[in-house]
Amino acid sequence: MATLMCDRLSRFSGKVPPVDFSPPSVQHFRGKNFRCVSQFVMIVFEKNVFEGRRPLHVLIVVVGDDKDSPLLNAQAFCQDIVDFWIGHEDESLAHEMSLSTIELVASDRDQAGGVTVRIPSGTKTVENPNWANARLAIQNWCSRVQKGGAGILHWVGHGHIEGTQESSSVQILFTDDKLENRREGINWNTTRIGIDDRTRGRPVFCFVDSCRVWEPSRAGYQSAFDGTVWPASRRAAVVYGVAPESPGIWDDMRHHGDRAADLHFPGGPVATSAFVKSFEGLGVDYVPGRGRHDVKMHRIEEGSRALVCRWMHAIGRPVAKGDERDIVFVDYAGRFTPMIHSPTPQSAVDVMSQGAIACSLTSTASAVASNGVSVPGSQPPTFEFLVSCGDFNADVRDAGGIYSRPLGETIAIPHQQVTVSR
Repeated sequence: MATLMCDRLSRFSGKVPPVDFSPPSVQHFRGKNFRCVSQFVMIVFEKNVFEGRRPLHVLIVVVGDDKDSPLLNAQAFCQDIVDFWIGHEDESLAHEMSLSTIELVASDRDQAGGVTVRIPSGTKTVENPNWANARLAIQNWCSRVQKGGAGILHWVGHGHIEGTQESSSVQILFTDDKLENRREGINWNTTRIGIDDRTRGRPVFCFVDSCRVWEPSRAGYQSAFDGTVWPASRRAAVVYGVAPESPGIWDDMRHHGDRAADLHFPGGPVATSAFVKSFEGLGVDYVPGRGRHDVKMHRIEEGSRALVCRWMHAIGRPVAKGDERDIVFVDYAGRFTPMIHSPTPQSAVDVMSQGAIACSLTSTASAVASNGVSVPGSQPPTFEFLVSCGDFNADVRDAGGIYSRPLGETIAIPHQQVTVSR
């Protein structure tokens, strides 16, 4: 299904004033003759919402085809994340929600004909994101959410923080457009306020996985990132791939049979892949004996940060000790309502054992064993796992042979460290 995007700001019902999602005029000088063209953006998947359920709307923007720094394998990632959302059963969504639409605008340098994704009805080719269709895709997504639904936004691409004439700064998320040798983009500081106004307190997650590095646009301007959180009265939250003034990480490889693959990282955007794992079960508030567990904001932060740290070590971009909190930055206020349940609560577990050569964990509930991935050069030797929450026995091999020990504690939080000894 294609949705017509007009070349001006959409008009919304109600008293909410229109919000211009474009960067401040100091960033891009368009001239009097500048005009956006009409755009068609594909909603790649749409289904009838089960009667009585609240529709969930997903918007994905992936800026892969960038002249200065293209993101390789962007199409593969787009397929992965579309598959993830299409594969969700309604029972895993909170508040009686049902997946209603997935809208995708994406680009990949190696896909001359455009990014194509497989969906149940066949294949769809989507448009390259540019300033006009990205802005209007956000507006239309807000309109759908506003009518009584809930929303998920994924933005993966490039960004930085720029100064303005008022000596403040704005977060710019880049699109494919080029204008007067400057990359066009979305003013995220303004956009998130517009999203909050337009969705009027509906449950909304925004995941922004891009660089947030300070680059002054005029000499003498100072960095003053606007860290204002969402209004406490709203049920909205933003999860960033990195903290302010930090670079996002996209890995160009597709991993098979290496340490990154053993740690469940396929390649592509590191933070977004960790967010998805949190939705699958790493971000749950685990309650023993419960069939489904709420995925909560503070748990998403813990779980995705743990995965990003270990994945970056695996791909050769190690995180310096003390910099872990720059890996994932969460911006939300007040009590956040969970949007997803998971029947498979998980934890990223680090098992440390002096002199150990190998380690495995066996679930006492299912008798299923999981082999740990050794952290090179770690002292004491450390082994990384991604396992279901619960109770485990550890089988450790060292110079003296193999010995078994119960962990002595229930694995219950997204990231847990335990020590095992003879």
